Amino acid sequence: MPPRPAIYNKYTQMLRDRPLELFKQFSVSPPDGAVGDAAVDALGSLRRNRVMPIGVRSQVPMDGTLAQFFRSGPTDPIGFKAGTVNNGIAWINLVEDTTRMYNALTFDAIIPSSQRTIPANHLPVWFLPWESRHLIDMTIPARRTDDDHDPTDPGIFFTAAINGCSVFVRGDPSSPTVFHGGISQGQTPYGNEPAAFWRDLLQASVAHEGVNRGFKEVNNTDYINQTGVSGGAKTARGDQYLQWLKTLPSGPFTISQVVPWGCDSASAGCWPPI
Repeated sequence: MPPRPAIYNKYTQMLRDRPLELFKQFSVSPPDGAVGDAAVDALGSLRRNRVMPIGVRSQVPMDGTLAQFFRSGPTDPIGFKAGTVNNGIAWINLVEDTTRMYNALTFDAIIPSSQRTIPANHLPVWFLPWESRHLIDMTIPARRTDDDHDPTDPGIFFTAAINGCSVFVRGDPSSPTVFHGGISQGQTPYGNEPAAFWRDLLQASVAHEGVNRGFKEVNNTDYINQTGVSGGAKTARGDQYLQWLKTLPSGPFTISQVVPWGCDSASAGCWPPI
């Protein structure tokens, strides 16, 4: 007997059928990682534990032959690793975010252990998670068909929410490799220049390929912090928005603060694959 067709809620249905329209109307705040099958915990509640679908992890030394990729001076090898996702398909159901981002949508990125445990009425997407002190990458395979509803060939990609992380894209546009690197600002060997560190770590981690194909990137200075100071939250575009707000007629509301979370086009943390 063929499986029953999924019945999506209005947001997930819109993501499936009109994704660009969805992203024009709503901000989407992805989770920072994936979760697995639902299981009953000690208190009798259904829970989904975090899973990290990394098939290969490798230490990226900042000395020896790879020292050429890093800035001169002391480079303490403090445990940064590269990891490759081996199962990049997660199942999601968009819901209103009632805990963090007002008027935004969010979801759980569920990676089931088998086809039998795929959650009902969820949509498959490519999902790249995040892990501290890691440069996590995933290659999105080239589309096999134009069918956007093939569960093994999703047409939408998300990476984990970015609040200061760096995201890089390199390789063939029809099958790009996406990298997500993140840690609290100031905790890399480059101090308050984490984007520069992730860029050098990327070059070192792919040095074995022997060919520099170039890459595109989005960093914290593009969407949350252009101050160069750890903990800052200020961008030129955020300042422009504040100045525009001040030109509006006075009314019952008072502007107390403008923080560039979600103001810039790079801050969504998601995009359809190239």
